[in-house]
Amino acid sequence: MRRTGFHAIQADFRPVSSRTRDVLERGEPISSMVVFPEDCPGDPQPASLLLEACSPDAFDGQVRAELLVRPHDTCRLPRGIEFKLVAGREILGHGRIREGFSVFRTLRRVTSRQEAFHSHYLCDALRQSLEGDRSLFDHVWRRVAPSGWAVPEVVEVMTEGQLRHQRRIDILIRDPASERVVGLELKTVDASARTGQLEQYWQDLCCCYGGPASVGLAFLTPFNEVMLASEPHMPKTVEVFREFQGWVRAEHGPELACTHVRHVSWLDLASIPWAGNAVWEQHREYVYQHMCGPGARAVSTLVGGRTFEHFFGKRAADAFWHALEGVGVEGNRNGVALQVSRFNGRNLADAITEAVGALTEMSEAVSRDADNDDRFAGKDMFLNSQNAHLHAAIFKLASRSGCLWLQGKKNYGLRVAHENHPKGVSLVTSRGFDHLDIGRPR
Repeated sequence: MRRTGFHAIQADFRPVSSRTRDVLERGEPISSMVVFPEDCPGDPQPASLLLEACSPDAFDGQVRAELLVRPHDTCRLPRGIEFKLVAGREILGHGRIREGFSVFRTLRRVTSRQEAFHSHYLCDALRQSLEGDRSLFDHVWRRVAPSGWAVPEVVEVMTEGQLRHQRRIDILIRDPASERVVGLELKTVDASARTGQLEQYWQDLCCCYGGPASVGLAFLTPFNEVMLASEPHMPKTVEVFREFQGWVRAEHGPELACTHVRHVSWLDLASIPWAGNAVWEQHREYVYQHMCGPGARAVSTLVGGRTFEHFFGKRAADAFWHALEGVGVEGNRNGVALQVSRFNGRNLADAITEAVGALTEMSEAVSRDADNDDRFAGKDMFLNSQNAHLHAAIFKLASRSGCLWLQGKKNYGLRVAHENHPKGVSLVTSRGFDHLDIGRPR
């Protein structure tokens, strides 16, 4: 039986029978089915899991866990959500997978500017692979290079490859023997794609490196059309790539458009195991859990009717509305419109402060670095109104938190930085001095 190895992750585990505990205390592994709750994000299916005690001396409630059939996919398992370990109808115990340390999650908590970091990391990983175990580079090449191009023996991998007119593409891979080149343009958020950018890069690459026959261009984003085939709405990145591929087809013909330009998902790269590299494992886990996790997929594919639960998760949204219920605000799936004068202004200010604090603290979708200065110059009008205390409390939220800011002209909106929305998400919007919209009331 396979023992938990390099791909194993730590979990807390509570056996429900002395027999299960005895097996773990003897240092023997347990192979059984892991089942997550029906409402678990991402809808993970039951899977064969292998558990063994972390301590070689005695079982102390901590185990190493690894998928039995596909151990390199262990990083897909959801973190922080209780699971059941079952054998037939018997429940062997309950567990919860720990987050563990990840430099990528740390980065996510402190800044919203992540694309350059992931670009540089991927470039460094490809270079490291070329110097030793080439498995990562070879697999990535087959996913991003034009079909039919052999994996080169010697290559140059450059970050921010120089193109015409001082433009730079995120990663440039050049095969000096064949004078072929593959450009990679990266996006970590689907909403950040821009129309016309890929066409520019293609023209630059063709001009600098010998024409379309010698050039490939890969668009690396959280999701591509293949990954979202069952979704009714496609994100902006898919629309941008469709337009680009249609343009290439019109310029160079259908064969080249089908083989030399590729839309690649980060999930395609995360499916590549690279044995012995702990940082790559952290990155794979980050892709599965965050960059391409259930929350990111929902933001990318849902059209209209977006709610706090959609943006921030059920737990954070429930805490937000619960804080407001204490002063008589009835939560609504989409949002509520408030006439401020019908409430005690100080109590409402305290409730909004508590609600926003709970939401920003609990939701992993909130970026901790807004990178936005206040864009509302009309504070004095609101601070001189009859509801000055309430508006002052909302302004204070924006001034003391790195993830919040004000935006507006005659009225203001309190916005929060969001991992998958570069322009942020509106929490509170004024409608004159005496009316507030919380969320998007309908």
